[in-house]
Amino acid sequence: MEGHTNKAWENHADNVIKVIRSYVPNAEIYLVPADPRGMKYLIEKDVALINVSLGGNGKAPMYDVLAEKAFICCGAGNSAENGESWLSIQDYSCAVGAVDKHLNPTYYSSFGADKIQTVAVEPYIDGKLLRGTSFTSPTVIGLLAQWYIWFKDN
Repeated sequence: MEGHTNKAWENHADNVIKVIRSYVPNAEIYLVPADPRGMKYLIEKDVALINVSLGGNGKAPMYDVLAEKAFICCGAGNSAENGESWLSIQDYSCAVGAVDKHLNPTYYSSFGADKIQTVAVEPYIDGKLLRGTSFTSPTVIGLLAQWYIWFKDN
């Protein structure tokens, strides 16, 4: 993608992990490619929760198989329009928009009729504000992971 270096994408992934770890420090986190090989790996690992950061509107039917095994949460998108990504409008996924610290919709967060099921406040990690639904989605996954762990242990 033009304007993005490998280092930028590595920083993006590192920040997503930091957001999740801020809620569940000992979580097992797997970074996998969004392809059949990555999906197969997640199924073999028997994951319960999946956070997805995908750009664009391309179809990704490989997630259909994962939906039978895990809960999928994804960012609603950052185009500030009523038009979610393909994954975010699937019945088996939870699309996450973004709000600011005053709970107002951010200038960039996509939205759409009934499908944006939740929003999250933009997180601060290492004293830095992280903007984008790629970071509000792992906030929701982190909270869900706390809930999942509590119910699993009790």
